[in-house]
Amino acid sequence: MSLEDRGYMRILLILVGICLLATSVYAYDETLIKHETEVGGFFTIVSKKTQIKETFALFIGGRVAFLVNHKWAFGAGGYGIVNDPVPDGFGEQGLIKLRSYYGGWIFEYIPWSEKVFHVSFPILIGAGKVEYKGSYRDSKTGEDSDTYFIVEPEFNLEFNVMRFWRMDLGVSYRYVDGCDLGDVTDKDLSGVCGNLTFKFGKF
Repeated sequence: MSLEDRGYMRILLILVGICLLATSVYAYDETLIKHETEVGGFFTIVSKKTQIKETFALFIGGRVAFLVNHKWAFGAGGYGIVNDPVPDGFGEQGLIKLRSYYGGWIFEYIPWSEKVFHVSFPILIGAGKVEYKGSYRDSKTGEDSDTYFIVEPEFNLEFNVMRFWRMDLGVSYRYVDGCDLGDVTDKDLSGVCGNLTFKFGKF
């Protein structure tokens, strides 16, 4: 190889090295989230006041969730009746009581979470069960329980009480489908809830 060829080779190697260095400096993986992701989590204690067949019912439950970038929550939760409502006309002398419980996946959007007062928008998608407490059987189906599909969107006013503690006041609507117990229908189990939620965790 002549001296001239060697000179061209050196120049070519230098140019290749510069290109590789520039590529390593400026190259990056493309992602949906362009900035650093912050992850937290929380658990809640929830009280839900509602009506089933025009009778007061109290659901108690909670949920756990991961929190991404302070505003997107992904988790699961569940709720159950604790006061054994007795709808009018159920059983001899109204002694038959209803039980219902449900749960599922929960997704929540929390805009402006850094503000003391802000809002949140959870939604639950899952399944539940309703049953008679006692030996009563449905007059139409002969069954004492049935399952159902449920979607429950919610709107909350949220307050940052402390760094690890938040409190929500809100309303939700239970949309129930698939209950075929006869004396208890989808319409009976669907309805508006008034909710009180206590959140604890890393926000």
